Amino acid sequence: MSGTDWRRLSPLLDELIDLPDHARERRLAELAETEPAMAREVQRLLDLDRRHPDFLADPAVATMLGHPLVGRMIGPYRLEREIGEGGMGQVWLAERADGLYERRVALKLLRPGLASADLKQRFQRERQILARLAHAHIARFLDAGVSDDGQPYLALEYIQGEPITVYARRQNASVADRVRLLLQVCAAVSHAHASLVVHRDLKPSNILVTPAGDVRLLDFGIAKLLDTPSSGSEHTLLDARAFTLHYAAPEQLAGEPVGTMTDVYSLGVVFYELLTGFRPYRVESDTDAAWQTAILESDAIRPSLAVLRPQAMSVPGGGVAPSPDARLARQLAGDIDTIVLKALHKVPARRYASIEALAQDLQRYLEGRPILARPAGVGYRFCKYLRRHGLALAAGVGVFALLSTSLAVAVWQAREAISEAARAQAMQGFVVSLFEGDHAPASQAMDLRGLLQAGLERAGTDLVDEPVSQVAMLGLIARLLNNIGDHDQALDAIGLQTLALAKLGEADRREAQIDAWIEQARAHRGLGQTQACEALFEADANPELLGPEYTAARRADLMSEKARCLRLTGRTREVRDLLEHALELRQTDGDNRAQAESLIDLAAIDADAGLPDEAIAGLRRALDRLRVAEEDDGPLAVAIWRNLGMLYRERGDLTAAEGAAREALVLSMRRHGPDHPATAESQLQFAEVLMENGDLDGAERMTEVARSTLVARFGEQHPDLGAIYETRAAIAFERGDAETSEAELRRAIAIWSATPDPMRLPGARLSLGRILMVAGRPEAAEAEFRAALDGRRGVHGDDHAAVGSAWRFIGEAQAARGDWDAAETSLIQAVALMNRHFGPHHPACGAAELSLARAMARVGRVERARELVRDVANRFVDEGIAARKLRWRAEAVLGELECVVGDPGGRDRIAAVMAGMPTPWPSTRFGHDIESLAAFCPPDAG
Repeated sequence: MSGTDWRRLSPLLDELIDLPDHARERRLAELAETEPAMAREVQRLLDLDRRHPDFLADPAVATMLGHPLVGRMIGPYRLEREIGEGGMGQVWLAERADGLYERRVALKLLRPGLASADLKQRFQRERQILARLAHAHIARFLDAGVSDDGQPYLALEYIQGEPITVYARRQNASVADRVRLLLQVCAAVSHAHASLVVHRDLKPSNILVTPAGDVRLLDFGIAKLLDTPSSGSEHTLLDARAFTLHYAAPEQLAGEPVGTMTDVYSLGVVFYELLTGFRPYRVESDTDAAWQTAILESDAIRPSLAVLRPQAMSVPGGGVAPSPDARLARQLAGDIDTIVLKALHKVPARRYASIEALAQDLQRYLEGRPILARPAGVGYRFCKYLRRHGLALAAGVGVFALLSTSLAVAVWQAREAISEAARAQAMQGFVVSLFEGDHAPASQAMDLRGLLQAGLERAGTDLVDEPVSQVAMLGLIARLLNNIGDHDQALDAIGLQTLALAKLGEADRREAQIDAWIEQARAHRGLGQTQACEALFEADANPELLGPEYTAARRADLMSEKARCLRLTGRTREVRDLLEHALELRQTDGDNRAQAESLIDLAAIDADAGLPDEAIAGLRRALDRLRVAEEDDGPLAVAIWRNLGMLYRERGDLTAAEGAAREALVLSMRRHGPDHPATAESQLQFAEVLMENGDLDGAERMTEVARSTLVARFGEQHPDLGAIYETRAAIAFERGDAETSEAELRRAIAIWSATPDPMRLPGARLSLGRILMVAGRPEAAEAEFRAALDGRRGVHGDDHAAVGSAWRFIGEAQAARGDWDAAETSLIQAVALMNRHFGPHHPACGAAELSLARAMARVGRVERARELVRDVANRFVDEGIAARKLRWRAEAVLGELECVVGDPGGRDRIAAVMAGMPTPWPSTRFGHDIESLAAFCPPDAG
């Protein structure tokens, strides 16, 4: 039997063995009509299995079919028994047997004879994916390797459990208990998505439940890495149809791109089966072709209807349908039906936007709160309220008659509301029409961006007779376009809205005009149009021109947006005044979300001013405000965690920085999805943390994902691309590739010079200067450092930590060209500024002191230099990577100082530092810098 034959026969055999006799015979008859040879081979193996039940488990047969023998060693593991099998691989229970430690594992192997290049590539990809994932509800990845005969293997946590559907049926679990099980699955899948992994093969057999009721997600064999660009070689037949048909999403069957919403669909099928015991579609014949047609074209049957008509449904495994269950139907009707059918929508964009959104509705169902998947009608919400507060409301029924007598008083209010209702009806009709009739796209796969584009194109004409509605709709479209990062289109919407505003009366125009100015400013900022943003607030949109007819909240909104624009120009004092005034206004009306927004803005100003502790405290207060407002998982929370990550990095706490950056990325993926500029910003920050922790490959991969998103959205010249190129330059610099690093930095400088961006341009010039130093061009480097100094002085004044950083690099350039006296003067100034603003325990301060010590030694103060170096080494004693790098550098500088006075032990000291550094540091730019200190040792040293 060829490998290809077995790859097709094995899953058929697995399927048929599990079927009842009548279903197996029907399936074999269908197979015989299309593939008689395959049907005969399957029948032969089934007959053998019937006569000899242990046939397929027999070692001799296992050997014939390509199975390793029981007891065989694969790497350090001894195979005990096979516990799972598919068309391409096997899973064995194995025991570690090399004496290092005892552990039983699930060992995943490729089937011998089928280890093609494609399958090996997929196996390697699964190892990459599993290495990323660490979650309580995902089977842990323990080890990987290749046996002596070239057999690749993966060692995973061995889970003693049963498929989620079997567990729920055996436990006779309630609907609520089944929902809680699915919430555990959602948590695991959400973690995978946050790690940029789509599972693509969610099904009950890949979701085990332990005897304790804990879910474990298995088998990432065909998972997709969202941050790995697809290549032609990846689109093999095996990849295309490796999923399980009954749980596959329509886009998988159609060969269309898959994403996180593919897993939403598959999990919807699992949920359907978990609740009802059925699959969600009716089919005339149980064939692959019939199932494919049903998944692509048929509507899923409501779960509540399925349990009332079980004889018409498909039972997994071909079992006997149970009797109708009216009680279960009542439990499933309503919210559960709505949740399941939304997850199973044919169009990905019409499903839940994320696994987290699905989980949120499941949690709301358990708590008796209104779910978000259905229209929020008053009657529906009131019903939910009654269910939650039935006892408390029972006493309130008696006041109904009293309330009804007051209805006459409200009759006149109804008359006043008629015009408002007409507007609302016009807007509702407009929105509904976007989904119907001739205006709907032929594919019916309209996503939010397409919907907004359609709305923008038609709002200028369809609502022309309802100017208030037209202005409101265009304002909503502009806001949503800004939210998804389509700022050019947002400006188009604002342009149309401005024309419509001229038709409104003063009262209607007043509120809408402020919203229009705010969205216009947001769009300008998003596009990097600093001057246009500034000009907007110097003209009509100046908040100081607003009269008393505007509320405090509206004035605060406009002040805050003006401050964000002016921050880009470096007008720090004016920005702080505006933000503090806005916070005062917002504190008067108790809007916690708005207060959090002001606190975030003020924290950014503190960070700009070199006050990281104050900025962190402000962000923590903002997070507290969001928790009170129950919005601590929204866009503002993403901004808070992203800013906290940046500040922790600046403070040298890389552990806290990684935690904050990871939280920002997880929240951003949940809120925005993988293709949003906000997610790209979080990815870039996470890449920078990875780089500082020495994971250059991970940093490069994450940076490329962010770059692809931004280029696809904005093109190559957007200001945020400057940050991408700056990070790529830093990664290349750490790898010792000065040429690539310089080229990337010059791209960033060109972008930020054209904008201009006085906040980011000086940092890029400092980085370019460092590269020129490595290239042996200290004079050119000093010119860049001084340009950065001038830029930072222009923004911050002379007394700022960022100015101190520029003085440090100027001093190092002066030292490199042999002007040690000037270097000492510059470095003394750098240390003073950093000590004053950062404190002595900041890594940047320690680095500046080590540079100062080197200059001191050259001008004759060797003992004072040694004291300073030892002080740095003793001050940074924690095990964080920033402190460890400072200790390594301090020890190497001591070696250099020994060389300065002719001590031959200096070179040995530097060599010992290099030998003691773990991978990857010796091969990075940091390691090269340490090694270069030995260049100052005399030839006979060591």
